[in-house]
Amino acid sequence: MRKWLLLLSSLFCLAVVKPAFADQSCYIESWAAGDYTIPYVATLNVKDRIVNAAIPSPRNMDVAFSYVLPLKGSDAIGCKSESPWNNSVNFTTSPELMSTQYKGTAGEALFKTNVPGIYYSVTLVCRTGDGCGTNHSDVVLPLLAPGGYTNSFPSESGYPWESADRNWTIKISYWQAPDFRPATSGAGHSLAGKVGTWRIGPPGQPEINIIISDSTLQFSFPVMTCNLGQLSGSAVSGNNVNLGTYFVSDIKKNSARAVPFTINTQNCNATIASIKMTSKYLPPAGVYNLLGKSAGSASGVAVKIMNTDYNVQMDPGGMVNVPYARSDDWTKVTYFNFSAQVLGDGTPVKSGDFKTAATFILSYQ
Repeated sequence: MRKWLLLLSSLFCLAVVKPAFADQSCYIESWAAGDYTIPYVATLNVKDRIVNAAIPSPRNMDVAFSYVLPLKGSDAIGCKSESPWNNSVNFTTSPELMSTQYKGTAGEALFKTNVPGIYYSVTLVCRTGDGCGTNHSDVVLPLLAPGGYTNSFPSESGYPWESADRNWTIKISYWQAPDFRPATSGAGHSLAGKVGTWRIGPPGQPEINIIISDSTLQFSFPVMTCNLGQLSGSAVSGNNVNLGTYFVSDIKKNSARAVPFTINTQNCNATIASIKMTSKYLPPAGVYNLLGKSAGSASGVAVKIMNTDYNVQMDPGGMVNVPYARSDDWTKVTYFNFSAQVLGDGTPVKSGDFKTAATFILSYQ
């Protein structure tokens, strides 16, 4: 009977004693827990890192800043040699600001800003070389998708966070996603809300919530703009296109030459550029889509303007709008190619000089 009692006592000791070299329990002290709002640090220029074209998937723009969390109290993290024998570091993603459409190349959760296509990721960092404690492996824990996912750094033996009361850092990195397009405003900012929760130890231990305000992130990006440049072509002088000299018989037979000319974009940053033509100089009633005379002694003639890129006849009423996709490069120069041809307008042709005028209008998005 005595031998049986001794055996039970031995088993009981093995069940409760944790060897000194095993994982010890560490945790964030209750007075250090709660909400930590990342403040505004600086307005970052992300426009030099923007790819000015459509991209197939999110890309890290290599623009980032770090903020050291000012943990409350002089001893913000504690460790003890008692249950639950767990000192893992855990970073849980909050879904409220997270994109459900995109994630980073390594599964990072991407959080929304007020500019579609500009996102950011959040990483918790504790490196001994930065003064974040001693005697532990470096912690680099990004918040990962989906919402609610916990990214964990495993427990280590001993008391790894005993001296790590300072220099826990939040790193925020900017990302560009396929839904980015240039916009009329060149400034953006973060949206307010919680992005993640940091805990040391198992569920039930005190936690720190990482909060972003609507002024935490402020950044600039390319402004959407586009202008028309000058006319060009062998028959062009300034804003004038010389249509040539013809016999009356050429006009009657519609054999006048189609004279090419080109208009190009200037200082353009847009995904689509569209061009149309308007004029107050119209041909006689019943004749459509031609430019009528603005000055000169000739009569019975008009001018047809064709967009030769898409073989579309332009309308002086502005009803024809020709779009040019620029998704491969939003900053490239786009060339709008046209031709102008003298034609009869259906009334008797009389020789003389002839002038007409039209305005080309650019729109973009």
